[in-house]
Amino acid sequence: MRALLDLLPFPAAIVRKSDGLILVVNEAGGEFLGLPAGEVVGRTTDFFYAGAQPREERLRVLLEGNGQTRRETPIRLPSGETRWVDLLARPMVHDGAEAFFVCGTDVTDRHESISALESFDAELAFLMDAIPDPVIVVDGTGTVVQASHHALACFGYERNELLGGSVDMLVPLGKRGAHGVFRAAYAQHPHARPMAAGLDLWAQRRDGSTFPVHVSLSPLRGKEGVLTLAVVRDITGRMEVADRLRRSEAVLQEAQTVARMGHWEWAWESDTIRWSRGMFRIFGLEPREATTQEDFLATVHPDDRPLVDASLRAAVKTLSDYHMDFRVVHPDGEVRHVQAHGKISRNDYGNATRILGVVLDITDRVELEGQLRHAQKMEAVGQLAGGIAHDFNNLLTTVRGNVELLLESSSFTPHEKEDLEEVRGAVDRAAGLTSQLLTFSRKQVVQLRPLNVNTVLLDLERLLSRTLGDQIVLSNRQAPGLPPVLMDRNQLEQVIVNLALNARDAMEAGGQLIVETSLRSSGDEQEILIRFQDTGHGMDEGTLSRIFDPFFSTKAPGKGTGLGLATVYGIVTRAGGRIEVASIPGDGTTFTLVLPPAPGPEEVSGGESLFIPERRHTTVLVIDDDRLVLEYTATLLGKAGYEVIAAENGAAALAMAAEARRKPEVVVTDVVMPNMSGPEVAKRLKAFIPGLHVVYVSAYPGASLFRNGIMPEDTVLLPKPFRGRELLDLLETVLGKG
Repeated sequence: MRALLDLLPFPAAIVRKSDGLILVVNEAGGEFLGLPAGEVVGRTTDFFYAGAQPREERLRVLLEGNGQTRRETPIRLPSGETRWVDLLARPMVHDGAEAFFVCGTDVTDRHESISALESFDAELAFLMDAIPDPVIVVDGTGTVVQASHHALACFGYERNELLGGSVDMLVPLGKRGAHGVFRAAYAQHPHARPMAAGLDLWAQRRDGSTFPVHVSLSPLRGKEGVLTLAVVRDITGRMEVADRLRRSEAVLQEAQTVARMGHWEWAWESDTIRWSRGMFRIFGLEPREATTQEDFLATVHPDDRPLVDASLRAAVKTLSDYHMDFRVVHPDGEVRHVQAHGKISRNDYGNATRILGVVLDITDRVELEGQLRHAQKMEAVGQLAGGIAHDFNNLLTTVRGNVELLLESSSFTPHEKEDLEEVRGAVDRAAGLTSQLLTFSRKQVVQLRPLNVNTVLLDLERLLSRTLGDQIVLSNRQAPGLPPVLMDRNQLEQVIVNLALNARDAMEAGGQLIVETSLRSSGDEQEILIRFQDTGHGMDEGTLSRIFDPFFSTKAPGKGTGLGLATVYGIVTRAGGRIEVASIPGDGTTFTLVLPPAPGPEEVSGGESLFIPERRHTTVLVIDDDRLVLEYTATLLGKAGYEVIAAENGAAALAMAAEARRKPEVVVTDVVMPNMSGPEVAKRLKAFIPGLHVVYVSAYPGASLFRNGIMPEDTVLLPKPFRGRELLDLLETVLGKG
């Protein structure tokens, strides 16, 4: 048996049950007791027992173990030293006698640590429990050796569950690594301080729930080493308040961002001005802790600065509220318009202590007001342009009509007829100008026709050359055989002229403008391209992104409306096309109009002769308040074989028709006339001339007449200036002779 026991690395022995005599002991047991194994055998356990419990009581405890008993027992060594052993005893039979197998482990160090801690606990218990926050004590290995009742209640542990366990039990799993780093750093330089100052710490309860904490650490020195006392404060309430405050501040900041607003505070005692983030955003500055009045004034536009400074000083001096609009200049040079309001804040004694205020970014409002004023001015100009176009159309009707009548004469030489054709062409171009005026005043009807862009460009070449001036060379490069585009000719001309003017303004020192047409095909798809390439100063990306915005202009005030390219964009997109723009600062700009082909063939305008055939006598009543138009129309219809009654106003027309031997079968009347309009005259004539046909002519466009309810939608209307052939063909149709 002795040989078997010697194989064990820990003390072991066989003790007789009846008297506690040690029958066998192994080498490890002898070494522990400090005696040779042979000298231990034959002694009783009473010799080594250092406790006060009688052997009979000890035996009773062993017998109650139901086969095995374990307990910590004090052992007195022959040297007089007392050691504590974690003792395990099991009943057995040895050499026919009842005995116990006994083995143990030296736990003296642990026992003494626990004893010391128990003594320490007694000294700290009152202090720890008196502190309202949870308090725990941790040794150098991270073991919890003491905890206040507040700590037990806070973390949800029983005392025996928490003491002796690792402090990591109180730390969320995902944060234990960082906690270990903090503990190691503290162990290197232990002193009273907050744990992980500046960082959010989290603790974990027994049920796994977590909560934010603030931890204060203090070292406790003793012969056992360094212990750490930690005071743990649950800051859930404080964090919730701080979170609500952050959310409120975020909502305020978001509201100020949406409203383009910021708030400020000027404290007079410290002479400091604090701005919200919205203020720094409005003034184009990086946020900082505080600013001064000088910093504020430095951002104000130089022209506004004296007045702003004086107004602010007056508000401080008189303790009155502050209201003012002014401009600020961002560091990048951008000018913004702001509106500032300030109110004096007083203390309980009525003394003024500070100014609280807000600033609103009103740049958009100021720009919209400017655009509204500009739009109103343009509306007035448009009304004036419409009136001018009306009067001019009457003049053109007379000039064009008489030129056509002259061309029917055989008394002119071929050279003279060429001159007359030039006059007629000039009248057509003048009619295009009036059409543009009416378009500008929004009174012109858009007339879509298949157009050859090469023809339009050739017709405009002389006008473009004069518009560009001597310092700019115009190069016209045209691809032959282009299909037509479906557009209003006047609008296409307006697009071409606007782009030419835009190129001219980009080449103040002169240069070259290349206008080039081409056809781009991709499968069955075809696109007509009109490219305008200048050698001007070009544009940066910021300018490129806004060139089609209404009222946007890079020109000096009074030099441009900001509507040219916006108009071009609108016309081209309505025609189903698009605009491609390429530009490099300092290296020119290229605008490319991409237009779809028209579904039908090009419309060809001929210089056909009036060719007036013989007509049976039909009476036509002509009414126009413009004498020249009246005379031309009467002459034209007379040469065409009609019997004409001419009247300068509605009253005269009614009288003449009533007295006429042959009542008119058709009336050709102006629409807008003083005293009595054309539709009113026609209504009265029809009252006594049944079956009377009516053809209206007007220098105002039909769209505005129909839109304003002056005439019904099914009215026969011929706009001025009209060709003689157009009027004659219309009469033939109306009278059923065509």
